[in-house]
Amino acid sequence: MNIPGASKKALKNMVKKGVVKQYSGKHITASFRLQITDALGAAMSFSGSAFSGTVKNLAIGIYQEMAVE
Repeated sequence: MNIPGASKKALKNMVKKGVVKQYSGKHITASFRLQITDALGAAMSFSGSAFSGTVKNLAIGIYQEMAVE
């Protein structure tokens, strides 16, 4: 928490008022799994593009356009 000096009572009051939101362990685990799945998908997509040469050609095209200016 970003409020290290707050007491438990103050934190409970903030949760009741909606200032601070609490997340359950299930929500955190599900969110973490989703983030890992997205990261793996992005890595696989990038590596597939790198093996096919798409990323290399794209990088050369960007470099050439920037060098012209």
